[in-house]
Amino acid sequence: GDSTGGAVSHLETAEDGIHSYELIAIDRAGNASISVALSDIRVDTNPPSVVTGFTSSSHPEGVWTSDSDVILSWNASSDLTSGIDHYEVDGLDVGDVLTHTVQPGDGIHNFDIVAVDVAGLASNLVLLADIRVDTVAPSMDSLTSSTHVSGTWTSNGTVDLDWSGTDPGVGAGTGSDIVDFSIDGASQGAGTSGSFGYADGSHIITAVATDEAGNASDPMILTDIQIDTVA
Repeated sequence: GDSTGGAVSHLETAEDGIHSYELIAIDRAGNASISVALSDIRVDTNPPSVVTGFTSSSHPEGVWTSDSDVILSWNASSDLTSGIDHYEVDGLDVGDVLTHTVQPGDGIHNFDIVAVDVAGLASNLVLLADIRVDTVAPSMDSLTSSTHVSGTWTSNGTVDLDWSGTDPGVGAGTGSDIVDFSIDGASQGAGTSGSFGYADGSHIITAVATDEAGNASDPMILTDIQIDTVA
């Protein structure tokens, strides 16, 4: 082995892997002591491979979703020397698993992941961006008719309606906008007015707002719209 002279310490540069060392003392007459062994010295200077396939099965990137549980998954990383110890999602040790569920709250979120080997070395960070969560429904603010007054008989069979709604998360950046209004269950798109034909009789008209995440408001009701077209 290598001579250290009379020194009582020695710096050894070892390659990655598992190593054993032995130490003997030799006097000036050349007599050697019994050797002392130091075994199972493990060196790993290379981080794991970069995590691939980091995605969400529940939330496509850039799409508002009403599910509060974001399911994350990824492919296994490799580490040729010490092996994978765990994965970290946003700095949290989630164990040696390939899936993790988080509840980040309403809003637009980014997630990152690294693989960490037994030696504590981390892979390069991988980012999953633009995960959108919106669990709050919009609200209907108004539903009125310019042609028919509730409780008043009218000979006009065409009812002109105007409506409006809001989504509380839009201004705060934590929710999606309204993408559809429905009148009596029929989609009207994002429009806020329309004309509708009704048969003779007394009618209850309902309006519902739905946002991009699929959250639907409570219905707003316009009651007692009375139509009589028969002389």
